[in-house]
Amino acid sequence: MPRQKNKSANQVYAGHEKPAQVMRLNARSWAFIAIFGVIARLALSAVSLGTNDAATFVRFAEAIHEKGLLQTYRTDEELNHPPIPAYWASLARQAGGDSDLLFAFIFKLPIIAADAASVWLVWRIWRRRTTSSRAAAIAAGYAWSLDSILVSGFHCNTDPIYAMLCLAAIYLIEELGAWFWAGLALGAAINIKIIPVLLIVPLVLSMRTWRALWLFIAGLAPGAIPFLPLLYRIGPSFIRNALLYNSWMDHWGVNYFLLLGQGDFNKYAKMAPIAIFYYRYARYLIFALILGWAALARTYNRWSRYELAAVTFAIFLIFTPGFGVQYTIMIGPLLFAIRPKLAIAYAWLAGVFLFCTYFVFWDGNFPIYANYHTLLSAPVAAIGLAVWVLVVVFLIIELFKARLRNERRFPIHPIGPAKPEN
Repeated sequence: MPRQKNKSANQVYAGHEKPAQVMRLNARSWAFIAIFGVIARLALSAVSLGTNDAATFVRFAEAIHEKGLLQTYRTDEELNHPPIPAYWASLARQAGGDSDLLFAFIFKLPIIAADAASVWLVWRIWRRRTTSSRAAAIAAGYAWSLDSILVSGFHCNTDPIYAMLCLAAIYLIEELGAWFWAGLALGAAINIKIIPVLLIVPLVLSMRTWRALWLFIAGLAPGAIPFLPLLYRIGPSFIRNALLYNSWMDHWGVNYFLLLGQGDFNKYAKMAPIAIFYYRYARYLIFALILGWAALARTYNRWSRYELAAVTFAIFLIFTPGFGVQYTIMIGPLLFAIRPKLAIAYAWLAGVFLFCTYFVFWDGNFPIYANYHTLLSAPVAAIGLAVWVLVVVFLIIELFKARLRNERRFPIHPIGPAKPEN
């Protein structure tokens, strides 16, 4: 047997030694593998329209072109996005002409670019913790996340953009201490979808200085600018569409158990009263749990902000009363930043769940189109349940696995002013 080399700190993760021979490829080879993962997204986008979200964005685009954004918010309750994605849909439609395939490809380009940026951020995060080859391997793992490939390359919705911006916001705090730029990144994420507002309270409570707070708020504030004209001109319509929006009630998470036996979106009257109650009011449970988690994290100071954000999104995914399969992407980049092994398991299990969902709803034609119009079937929902259970397991691990600061899996800073704040 070859003589074992001396162990280095870079070969230790989660208390287990990683033999040097595991990493057979060098960083450049892993980088090429990651690039091909991005190319796979582009290739999938070139032959697919996506889900019925693509048709919905086409409808938004045509309505905006005909009667303007404000009137579209008033007349189309399904326009629940902030104005920037709505305007992008309008521009993509004009650029694509009458071709739905060209519209979908153009619309997905910034989504794929954002996912590529997530790959780069994962690499940047890990290159400070471990060897260059291992950092590149973890980034390549995200590049070939089946969940990520399907959401960014196929689905035709903007979730990978805000997922990347949330990761960027945490990166700017944890690695650079750049509170202002972190606020700016989180504000940009909120301008893609409203969901990232869930991170505001946990991040604010994680701050230990007034300077950090004011810098973060100063960066976050410009993100409110695109919303102000909407709230002034069409406040009730925008609040109804975007701020009070709840996605489909489907066989996911808590609703998996509440909706057993239901298979049609149009038969809400037959659904159990407890399911209707949960659908209407679970958002307040989510807010309360996230607030409690933020207070716990501040009190015990055991978790990095990557973990803080990942657990926040895990709470949302576990208890959300409305669900779209593209939501699975929101936690993916953060998982790769803290637990690569679990992240890979999640990425592929969620990817199988999405693939089965899309396959069931595929109309059998090309370009590929999946018309998501009924509740998830029992076999597909069972795979989704396995994904949900994995998120629950992650939450339990984070909450109950006691760690002292000198026992951390990697040298990142606990909650507090990690570095000089600029």
